[in-house]
Amino acid sequence: MTRQFPRLLSGWRPVAIVAVLTLTALLVAVSRSGRAEDVPAAAATGSSVPTPSAGATAISPPSQPAPPTLDRVMPSSATSSTPSVSGSTTSSPRSPAVSGPADCAGSPSSCGYPDGSNTGIPAGVALKASRSVTADKAGQVIDGLDITGEINVTAPNVTIRNTRVTGGGDWVVVVRDGADDLTIEDSELQTPAGSPQDIACLLNIGDSKPTIRRANIHGCSAGISSGGGLVQDSYIHDMAQIPGLSHDVGVASNGGGGMTITHNTIFNQYDQTAAVAFYQDFGTQQNNLVQNNLLAGGGYCVYGGTGTKGATANIRFINNRFSQKYHPNCGYFGVVASFNRNDPGNAWTGNYWDHNLQPVN
Repeated sequence: MTRQFPRLLSGWRPVAIVAVLTLTALLVAVSRSGRAEDVPAAAATGSSVPTPSAGATAISPPSQPAPPTLDRVMPSSATSSTPSVSGSTTSSPRSPAVSGPADCAGSPSSCGYPDGSNTGIPAGVALKASRSVTADKAGQVIDGLDITGEINVTAPNVTIRNTRVTGGGDWVVVVRDGADDLTIEDSELQTPAGSPQDIACLLNIGDSKPTIRRANIHGCSAGISSGGGLVQDSYIHDMAQIPGLSHDVGVASNGGGGMTITHNTIFNQYDQTAAVAFYQDFGTQQNNLVQNNLLAGGGYCVYGGTGTKGATANIRFINNRFSQKYHPNCGYFGVVASFNRNDPGNAWTGNYWDHNLQPVN
């Protein structure tokens, strides 16, 4: 059984610093909190750290002038933020790899991506105040509540919709063994504004694969922690942390795979861990798809799932938009780590920079 306990709860990990690092790099690595992986891969050692293997990549953007200020108003007929691919990923820096709007991170919804205007509680929905809820009946529907506390899901086929949950403690929503086919839609998961937190907003501790759509998730050190599932059309942002303890990540899988992350906006304002991360704490990673997302922040923007438990398979990053919202390299150290292009079925294709639409290859 694959248990999902986010690394944000594991505290500090030792970081081995190679002797050839400059004094500046040493000070950066020692002074920053978070995972050992959050320093450049060459400086991370030890079996517990999923450092990039042969074929793994850590990509930095091409040198470019400051992006121009562009009108962000999409044509009224636009239904998707996915730009059309218009040539090879080796196109000239003067010729964008895709056509479409640039600089979407400042106003994601103007480009068709999720943000606070098109996720969470729909306009006009009245909420009823509630304490914590245990969803222990198969097929139970939680609708229209403003919960202070948590939702504890123990039964299958539960639906949570049009609901705000303001939690703390250990999680906001927890998914137990046997709670298969959970659906969360048009809802908001959060902690009290400004509070230090080292929890997951959604923590799946079983083997189920929940579905999350149009959710507004914020104020946690992990937005979603689940072995597999579907995260779609959601906005994960404004992470929280306890300095020196938390490992911040928008969406994390700690093993197993079967995760689809499609058409989300995921912003991690901290300079450690990731926007999206696949790890091998509890098993190998396979059959994960990260597609058509707007991503920014963390130590690396994405972790690709390599580790000590075996080869990855079918890990695909396709048509994602990487932003310089927080760092010139998307993440503090770069775009991607722990990703092996040579493992079977793995793919890195159609990914591009938000500010200039150039390929991230």
